[in-house]
Order: sequence, then structure tokens, then C-alpha cells
Amino acid sequence: MKINLINKIYFALAILLLIGIGIKIYKYAAWNRYYYKALLQVKKTYSIKIEAALLLTPDDFISVSKQEELTEITPFNLVPQKLIIEYTNGNKQYKDTLSISADRVKEIFDQIRKSGKQLELYSEKGPKKGYGFLISQDENAQITVWIEGEKIKSRLFSYTLKEQ
Repeated sequence: MKINLINKIYFALAILLLIGIGIKIYKYAAWNRYYYKALLQVKKTYSIKIEAALLLTPDDFISVSKQEELTEITPFNLVPQKLIIEYTNGNKQYKDTLSISADRVKEIFDQIRKSGKQLELYSEKGPKKGYGFLISQDENAQITVWIEGEKIKSRLFSYTLKEQ
């Protein structure tokens, strides 16, 4: 069977498209993505006031909603690598960037999944099983990051905010 020049070009384009699709699937990394929500609990009586918190993933910023705002964000996202906290103390503004151990987060996610205690999250596509990040502030200017499931909570880390 003879293959002419046009068929060779079509064959080469098909191979390039398949390679491109494979690269796109690998970069998206659906096997490393999870449904989760993030919630911020702030003490209003303390001199330090947290203005905003963001979870930074390799491909996106996820805004953390305050407890009064009842919006549940359920993105299908990669595990967060950093937590960015913007806060004020008196007239001074601070912005701290905290590293999050992706291995520790995946370990906690696996523990919650194996115990069958994932949260029921809601998205446009219907209910999904997922996890929750809870960032809470106490009276001593310390924040604690928790990962929660249904009736289960695991402490990820704690950090003390600047009180200067």
C-alpha cells in the first residue's frame, strides 16, 4: 500500500494531537485533585484582625471565606502548598506566607477517606465527597489550621502572628 504526502501529513498531525492531549492530561493531574472547602474563624475581640486568607495551589489561588459568609467553595483542585494570611495589628499591616506540607495533607485526606468520614460538599454538578480546611484564630494571636471530615478533625499546623 502506498501512502502519499497528504496522508503522511495527516498521520503526523494526528500523532502531534495525541501527544498534545497526553501532555494536557498529565499537566492537569486529575489523580492529585480533591474537592475541599476552606473556612476562616476569626476572633473579633482581639487586637489582631485577619483581613484575608488565601490557599495557594500550583495552578490557582483559593480565597478562604470567613465564618459569617456561608459560601461553600468546592473546587476540584490540587493540594495547597502555601497559606497566605493578611492581617492588621493596630495601624500596621502584615502579610505572612506559610508553607503547607503536601504530603501531610494527602496523608490526612487518605485517613479521612479510609474511615469513610468525608464531608458532603455541594457543587454545580451535584453532591461530592470532600474535605474541609478550617483556619481558626485564638486569643493568643495564634492560628491553627485543621483538616476536617464528618465528625473528625486533624490538626495540620499552628502559627503565631506578629504582635509588634
